[in-house]
Amino acid sequence: MAITTYDELKASIASWLNRDDLTAVIPDFIALAESSIDRDLRHYKMVQRADATLDSRYVQVPEDWVQTMRFTITSGNTFRIEATSIDDLAQLRQQNNDQ
Repeated sequence: MAITTYDELKASIASWLNRDDLTAVIPDFIALAESSIDRDLRHYKMVQRADATLDSRYVQVPEDWVQTMRFTITSGNTFRIEATSIDDLAQLRQQNNDQ
């Protein structure tokens, strides 16, 4: 069965629930599912490149930013910045005499 409208989606969920007392919260179920999908689903068509000039500690991210995939500095020699945990960062600082 193809679901093509929001009302058809709600009706399909209601038939799967097989309970009349949950009809009012079906829109909440849909909203929660959409939030979960938005949080977890990534597709190559969502990837966009953004360039920024860093002249302070922070930089504004694009309005439609979801997450960073790669971060590269191209000033002078090009190199990639890798994300690291706080624990790994502390260990690196200790290995380099806190420099």
